[in-house]
Amino acid sequence: GWRGGSAADKEEIIQAKGPWPSKLEVYDPETRQTYSGMVGLKDAITFLIQSRQAEEAGLHSVFVHVLEPRTPGQAPVVADVRVAEAESISSGGGAAATLTLADGATLVAATTLGDATYRTPGIELTGRFGAAIPERACFTLFDGVRLEAGGWSIETEPSWEMELVGVIGDVTGHPAESALVVRTPRPLPTDSRLVGDMVYVEHQGHKQLRSVYRIGKITPWGPEQYRIDIAWTAPFITYRMRVLDVDETDPTVLTPDFPMGKGSGWRNHAGQRIRFLDSGWETELLSAGRASLTLKEAPPEGAVKKGTPFIVYAVQPGDRVRIPSHVAITGRTEDEAMHLDVQATSRVRLRVPEAYSVAIVSPVAREAGQDTVPKPIRNRLELTEADLADGRVQLRLRPPDENSTMH
Repeated sequence: GWRGGSAADKEEIIQAKGPWPSKLEVYDPETRQTYSGMVGLKDAITFLIQSRQAEEAGLHSVFVHVLEPRTPGQAPVVADVRVAEAESISSGGGAAATLTLADGATLVAATTLGDATYRTPGIELTGRFGAAIPERACFTLFDGVRLEAGGWSIETEPSWEMELVGVIGDVTGHPAESALVVRTPRPLPTDSRLVGDMVYVEHQGHKQLRSVYRIGKITPWGPEQYRIDIAWTAPFITYRMRVLDVDETDPTVLTPDFPMGKGSGWRNHAGQRIRFLDSGWETELLSAGRASLTLKEAPPEGAVKKGTPFIVYAVQPGDRVRIPSHVAITGRTEDEAMHLDVQATSRVRLRVPEAYSVAIVSPVAREAGQDTVPKPIRNRLELTEADLADGRVQLRLRPPDENSTMH
C-alpha cells in the first residue's frame, strides 16, 4: 500500500487477524434487558485500518492499495507495485500505479473514484477506473468515458443514470418476481450485454444508503421505461417483524420483537420505509436502535398496536438508478495478425497506434466460418450498436503494408 497527501502529525496502521474475540450483545424484548458476552469469531476477516491525523485543519490524504485475490496454492500474478502519482480525490485528482506482472508484462492502472479527468505519464483517464497493458493490447475502462495509454485511445458512452418509477416484488405482493422499473430517455440495451452486471440504487431517504443488485434481464416497459429483472429474485424487504409495544407517551416510538441488526447504528436505518400490514399504513423510519424504532409521524388511530406485523424496505419510486458503463479489450496474436476481443456496454470509438490498420470481423461471418472482413479503416473506427452483437465484437489488426490483402 501507499499513502500520501499533506503533512500529517501522526500515521498509524491497525491490524486485526482472525480468528479474534468480539463482544456480542443481545436484546431481549420480553424483559427489555440487554445481555452481553464474549464470543470467538472463527470466520473473522483479517483487516487493516490505515489512518493519518493532523493537529491543524485542512489535512488531505490519499491511500492507494492493490489487492490481488488468489486461491490457496495459486502463484501470484503481480510481482511488483509502484505508485506513480496520487492526488487528493476530493480535489478532483486521482491515483495511478504501475504493476510489474510475474511474466514480465507491465500494467498501468488509474482511478479517480468518480467522473474526473486524471492525467499522469503512462495513462490518462476520464472516469472511475482504467487499466492497460498496451504491449498486449489489453484494456479495461469501468464507469468512465475515455482511456488513453501507450498510443491507444478508447472512448465510450457514459454510465446510465435513471429514475426509479416502480418496483415489482415481495414489497408489492409479488414474491415470485423481483424487478425495477426505470425511466430513461437514453435507450437501455435489451440484449444480453448487461446481464450479470450490477445495478446500483441510491435511495432518496438516506444519501449514504445504497442497494446493489445483479441484472437478470432487461425488457422495454412503456415509453422511455424499462423493466430490469433482478437475478435470483432478490428480495426488497429487509425486515419482517411485529410490534411488541407502543410507547404510551409517544406513539412514534415502537418496540419491535427483534432488534434491527443489519448495519451498525441508527443512521443506517434512517430514511427507509416501514409498512404496517394490517392497515397498509406506511411512513418513513426516522431511526432505529437495539431496543426501539422511531417513526417520522404518528400513526392513525388503530393502525399500529401490539402484535401488528410490519415490513421495512428501502427501495421506492424516486430513487436514482445507475448502471456503470464498461469496455474490456483482450488482445491475442493469430495468423500474423492481432485480434482484439471487445466487450462493451455501448458504442466504442477506438484509436490504435500508427503501426496498425483496423478492420471489423463480422460476428455473422465469424460464426459462418468465413474469412472475409469489411473494408478496413485505418487507425480509427467507431463500433456502433449494429457492430456490438450482445455487446461483443472482434477486430483484426494488420500492419499497413498488408492492407491490400484485406477486402
